[in-house]
Amino acid sequence: MGVYISDSKNQRFDTQGYSLTLNGNKPIEVQKLDKDDPLRYEMPMVDNWSTYYKVKFPKVDKDELELVFENDRFGRDILHFSKHPKDPF
Repeated sequence: MGVYISDSKNQRFDTQGYSLTLNGNKPIEVQKLDKDDPLRYEMPMVDNWSTYYKVKFPKVDKDELELVFENDRFGRDILHFSKHPKDPF
């Protein structure tokens, strides 16, 4: 995942009062990626301002997933997605 926090010098969401959960579970691992890490080339969009992380969560048995990025001061952003996308027709 890529993170850009305006007015932040180090872009470390995991040390600045932010939280990330998947279906209510905290990550079991957050690894900052180096600028030359091959995983960065797998991302659909990369820029020079964001910091990129490999985030690992406990296994989720549900098909519907909710990823929440939150901060007490700035609120929350929620992404809903499914392991099995619905047929649009």
